[in-house]
Amino acid sequence: MLLGMDNVKLRKAVVPGDQLILTAETVRVRKRTAQCRCMAMVGEIVAAEADIMFMLVDDDKI
Repeated sequence: MLLGMDNVKLRKAVVPGDQLILTAETVRVRKRTAQCRCMAMVGEIVAAEADIMFMLVDDDKI
């Protein structure tokens, strides 16, 4: 479950035909929450980046 997004930066427009590569690095994991640093790249150029916080939930609770 998404809790929030910080430091969101949209740096380059992505158009049809671009190959978008998404990466996520785990920054912190706690008992029920986690934070990742995410980046979207087109070739060697950063198209977008953000720090995403989310809550870990069981499948049966959704």
